[in-house]
Amino acid sequence: MSRRGTMTNSMSRPLRRRLSAVQEQAAIDPSTPKKRPSKLKKAVVAVMSRHRMVGLRHILMALALALYAIGGMFLFYAIEVPYERQNVAATREALNEALEGLANDLEIASTTPNANMSALLKKAYLTLIKIDGKYTGSTFYKLEERDYPIWTWTYGTAFFFSFTLYSTVGYGSIAPSTEWGRVAVILYTAIGFPFALVIVRDIGSVLLVYLTRIYAKVVMKIRTAGGYGNTTPNETIMLPMKVALFLSFVYALLTALFVMAYDSILGPDPGLDLFHSFYFTFLSYAAVGLGDVMPVNYMHSPLVALVLLSGFPLMRVINRVLYVGIENSMYDSVAFVEQSIDRIAPEKRGADSVETENVEIGAKPVDNLSIVHDLSGGEEENDEEKKENRIRNELMNNFTIRSASAIAAQDKSEISEQPK
Repeated sequence: MSRRGTMTNSMSRPLRRRLSAVQEQAAIDPSTPKKRPSKLKKAVVAVMSRHRMVGLRHILMALALALYAIGGMFLFYAIEVPYERQNVAATREALNEALEGLANDLEIASTTPNANMSALLKKAYLTLIKIDGKYTGSTFYKLEERDYPIWTWTYGTAFFFSFTLYSTVGYGSIAPSTEWGRVAVILYTAIGFPFALVIVRDIGSVLLVYLTRIYAKVVMKIRTAGGYGNTTPNETIMLPMKVALFLSFVYALLTALFVMAYDSILGPDPGLDLFHSFYFTFLSYAAVGLGDVMPVNYMHSPLVALVLLSGFPLMRVINRVLYVGIENSMYDSVAFVEQSIDRIAPEKRGADSVETENVEIGAKPVDNLSIVHDLSGGEEENDEEKKENRIRNELMNNFTIRSASAIAAQDKSEISEQPK
């Protein structure tokens, strides 16, 4: 007899009955759990089912930024480290050769009567700082490089420095050397930055109106010429992200061409080439301003500051359009992840849970004014208030042709209602 038969026969009759009953129940009911889920799996499912309470949306965005920063770390490390190692080694070799030449010159000068040791030491010093890349900005460069002194602080350079403060570009190529100057920087920036931001945003809003109207007219003409139908009054035409990218690239390129031509005209040294001019311009409009690449012949020109400043309103408009597009893409991606989680682990709501708002999973952030209005007490708003709130919200996020016509109609009605 087999071992299995021996174990079965050794069981008591009641125990065999219970075993057969359990086997029959398992065969009849396939939903009978065969294995209990682990505690870790239960915890993961519980967290996923309450992802809105945990704030998974914000955690995912923070993780995305962290991953982007880590990607930048690896990118710039891979590009810059080999160059730095090679450049430092080459600079050290050049300095050692210059020092050996200096030692030979000093040895020869020591045996030469009436040798000009001061001129020899000055020449050696200038050679060393030029090799090490420290000559520009040195005292000898400021006083002896040109026929006129190249002072760091003039009215023109002070104007350029003020521009770097209220625009928050901050190249770092010019900075105060006194304590009172640093105190003035703090006060000037604290007042100038919000002041300039309000003005740039105001001018940018006007530019956005005209850019959107021009784009809408072009779209309407194309539709009419192609027979695609006319634009309906309720249709919203917005400035697309592709058009905004094209405009930003064209304007930055034009500014870079101006910087390159202006730097070359000033002379006497060769100015920036097109790539470095575009690099300088792009970082200026992005308010990064590393200061590693600056115009050669007039580093802190007030005219360059004025040209860059005139482009800030346009760049502010374009950046806003790009920001809205990127924000919508990010929220759609996060919404897709949340919907996938809801399918895997449906959200559990208690009987006493309070639903704040019936908002879609992928809903975009709304304006704070509309939130305050929705929670203000349930008062019914009339058509005029709805129109005013809608126009305000559209202007806060982006400009549309529909809001333009509404504003124009509202302005005409206000003018007609004024007492004569």
